Amino acid sequence: MRILVVDDDYVSRVKLSKLLSALGHCDASPNGDIALRLFESAYTEGTPYGLVTMDIEMPDINGKEVVARMRELEKSWEIAPKSAAKILMVTANTAVKEVFSSYDDGCDDYVMKPIKPDDLERTLTKMGIRT
Repeated sequence: MRILVVDDDYVSRVKLSKLLSALGHCDASPNGDIALRLFESAYTEGTPYGLVTMDIEMPDINGKEVVARMRELEKSWEIAPKSAAKILMVTANTAVKEVFSSYDDGCDDYVMKPIKPDDLERTLTKMGIRT
């Protein structure tokens, strides 16, 4: 599986990439603009991402907006929802309203920072991703 890790914090990107590397090839992006370009490029190359982890709070485009744009791209590519990338929001934000509104934008689930390997594994399993 191809995985895209999006987080403006370098340590978080590296940690999450390392935790997910056993599941497949991980690409990493420090911001939403680059993430959207990587997402589109992966699709046009015929190797779309099966999993995207997305930080909610980023300086250029917040993660919720990036997810909404990714879902719009998938819709324009006529990708069926069951074949779409699984998107996992990653956040230190404890504001319940902010986290749960991410579901409206198209995420499949979320984990809280700091990421604990057991929490990540449990959430991925719940999402249907074998760890």
